[in-house]
Amino acid sequence: MEEFTILKAAVRSNPGPKPQAVRRLAPMGALVLTNTRAMFLSSGSSGIVETMLRGRSLGVLAVLGEKGQVRRAAEKVDDSALQTEGSWQIMLRDLSACEAGGSWFTDHRIRIAGKDASGQAVEFCCFMGDIDKHSKAMISTQVMSAKASQVGPDSRS
Repeated sequence: MEEFTILKAAVRSNPGPKPQAVRRLAPMGALVLTNTRAMFLSSGSSGIVETMLRGRSLGVLAVLGEKGQVRRAAEKVDDSALQTEGSWQIMLRDLSACEAGGSWFTDHRIRIAGKDASGQAVEFCCFMGDIDKHSKAMISTQVMSAKASQVGPDSRS
């Protein structure tokens, strides 16, 4: 079966069910859903140095560029970024959950859980960038729909 991309969203990601305490330290990159796997392609950078440099010259305006900064990082990654620290992938057959979380008071996020290539249970949190109150449910639904279509009754191995 030929692999094709279903969705690509600019996000930050870290291990665990929730965003880390200092959210801007999490790597930026792209959450990519294909017909066979869900993965985070890390840019290898949190962008914190760039934000600090911009902050010195622009003050408060530096924080306002967060979404654009994450999107620029996501545009630069491709499949070779899977080798970059912070990247991860879960085959859809090994995916156990993809849930939207957060509220008006907390970061909107998506929690993705499953097993890695070695069979170990893993979970990751994707947030910021393209994850907002409108997109989080749509993205998690697309991930679980892709899993359901790949792991149907006729695809047992």
